[in-house]
Amino acid sequence: MRNKNLVEESIQKIGKSTGIVLSGTVFTLFLGLISRIFIVRFITPNQYGIYSLGLAITTLLVSLSILGLNHGIPRQISYHRGENKSKVKNLIGSSIGFSILMSILSFLFLFLSSNVLATKIFGDPALTTALRVFSFAIPFSILINIFVSIFRGFGKDKPKIYFQNIMRGSIFLLLIGLVIGLGLSFIGVIYAYVLSFVVSALVFAVYAIKTQIPINFKVNFINSTSKELILFSIPLLGTSILFQVMDWTDTILLGVFKSSEIVGLYQGAYPLAKTIPLALGGAGFLFLPILTGLYSDGKRDNSRRIYQISTKWIFYLSLSLFFLLFLFPEMILNFLFGPEYTEASMVLRILSLGFLGRAFFGPNGLSLIAIGESNSVFYGDVGGTITNISLNIALIPYLGIIGAAIASTVSLIARNGYFTKILLQKFRIHPFSEKYLKQIAISFSILLFFFILQLLVNVQLWMLPIFLIAYLLVTLIVNLIFRTFDKEETELLLKIGKKLGIKTGLIKKIIKKLQKT
Repeated sequence: MRNKNLVEESIQKIGKSTGIVLSGTVFTLFLGLISRIFIVRFITPNQYGIYSLGLAITTLLVSLSILGLNHGIPRQISYHRGENKSKVKNLIGSSIGFSILMSILSFLFLFLSSNVLATKIFGDPALTTALRVFSFAIPFSILINIFVSIFRGFGKDKPKIYFQNIMRGSIFLLLIGLVIGLGLSFIGVIYAYVLSFVVSALVFAVYAIKTQIPINFKVNFINSTSKELILFSIPLLGTSILFQVMDWTDTILLGVFKSSEIVGLYQGAYPLAKTIPLALGGAGFLFLPILTGLYSDGKRDNSRRIYQISTKWIFYLSLSLFFLLFLFPEMILNFLFGPEYTEASMVLRILSLGFLGRAFFGPNGLSLIAIGESNSVFYGDVGGTITNISLNIALIPYLGIIGAAIASTVSLIARNGYFTKILLQKFRIHPFSEKYLKQIAISFSILLFFFILQLLVNVQLWMLPIFLIAYLLVTLIVNLIFRTFDKEETELLLKIGKKLGIKTGLIKKIIKKLQKT
């Protein structure tokens, strides 16, 4: 009974956090989408390609500078906070010190080497100024990431939403509006990006200092705590770098083999496809510290059950965006970015399959980190990155953006398949329960029906919400009829609904009637 209560309690925490993080992320994506639309319509596809390349390089350097601490910190804090508070304080001080040191080095590297990168590697001198301006965002982006990771270790999800998502996204949108309103140059867009990080990081730092979280700015690089943190995080550093390499390789190699304009087209589709596993990111924020705590207490059966339930709902929640992007890519690209971006319709469809595949496997990488298998995560990312780079080099010269999309999709599925294989072999943890496989079969059967339907019907833009709601409702009802959701899952959903202020009485009656048919 205690184990059941523990699973319910953990799932409720993850569910509540998923709702909070997902809401904040969706709001942030909305802000980001509006900003992106303004940018795309304000600058040329060539300038957008330069912006995308600069963003890719900056993101890679931020990942390098964080040293894998974005996952190492929450794991180590949640593992030790119940028994050794002084060690937790030292962990925080060490993480801040390491990140500040690396952020300065990365800033100097990008600022000083911008001309060489622009002219010698990408063959575009116009990229030089963009990279120099982007370099100033690095220290502030890292500071935000480190503070988010510290609060995550204590099970706090709201600071991420307030500062990393809402504040930064809102400031960026306001500044983009100012740049366009004043008729400033293309570089003004990059200044807006940098300033959004500067302001958000400074406000976040003040907030962190004033909270009861033991923020420690005293740094000791040679104590045992620092060594333990770095030894655990080094594979995660490799993982972070490799994941960013895998995330941006197609964009960078398109810039090498093709033109900035082609990069701009690809970047119209790629960020949209990346939104499909939003629920995975939302659930994963507290999934890591919760699973770490259970594992440290020896509760492996509970860990397995929580993983299976989380994966099932992550997949279901990911279907809505997949439905829209896979069935109506041309319509969505035309609406958001204009007719010139509809060339990337097939790219969006291919990438959507890859990112749904990521949601299909669930939080497998986070599960490996929680149980201390950071090396396995690193090996999986090495394999995924090699696959991605090899396929991009082989396919881009012949297939262009289609080749880049195929490379990303194959490498994403291969990487996550490897993680799931390790979880199964070493810990007997996997998401593929009979009910989950039944849910997948039902979801894709209904998707096939709607795919055929949209070929027969002249679908207009205003009809998309109707199609989406119909698909989700039919999928949910059929899943309830075939009992793919366990009793404890429906009970937990109703409890979460009550806490959110939703009247669940009628819903409960409908569920009971459907499951009796």
